[in-house]
Amino acid sequence: MKMFPIQGDLRTRRPKFKIPWGLAEEAYLTYSKLFSRGQSLERLAERGGFDLKEFAVLFFGDNPCLVECADKHMERVRTSLEEFDIKIPVDKGVPDGRLI
Repeated sequence: MKMFPIQGDLRTRRPKFKIPWGLAEEAYLTYSKLFSRGQSLERLAERGGFDLKEFAVLFFGDNPCLVECADKHMERVRTSLEEFDIKIPVDKGVPDGRLI
């Protein structure tokens, strides 16, 4: 199964974990509507993938620039990924509160 990275340590470019490519495609539909198709899903994967909260918000069709949306979707994402035996590490948040 083709997998898509969820950003971990940005300095080393190591993913926090990976999700099935099809789930990333769903998030990319929202991403491309909001931010154009200037960057393909393949290119996003090469650059480290989505941030976890960014993925959660995009997956459920919201704008990741709206920080307040992120928390409401996180539990839904955790439940969805458990179906693929993917455990999401505890996220300590982003220091400045921005997602992207």
